[in-house]
Amino acid sequence: MPKQWIVNVLYTCLGDAFANWVKDRIEARNKKVTQEKNLLIDMDPGVAAAFTNSTAVSLTKGVSANLLKLGTKR
Repeated sequence: MPKQWIVNVLYTCLGDAFANWVKDRIEARNKKVTQEKNLLIDMDPGVAAAFTNSTAVSLTKGVSANLLKLGTKR
């Protein structure tokens, strides 16, 4: 049986309790992995606040991505 089917049945039967349990397990795993593999970064509080509050997204690769191509004139 596909894992997704089992998850769907569990969610249908247990509802939000199951969804919250899964979310907690994912957050615990992510926290463990970031600490074990030293993936955490230190950031200036002002920069962190600006990053957190930002709603801007980049949909293009930008000019610098083109500079990495072999045939690009510099």
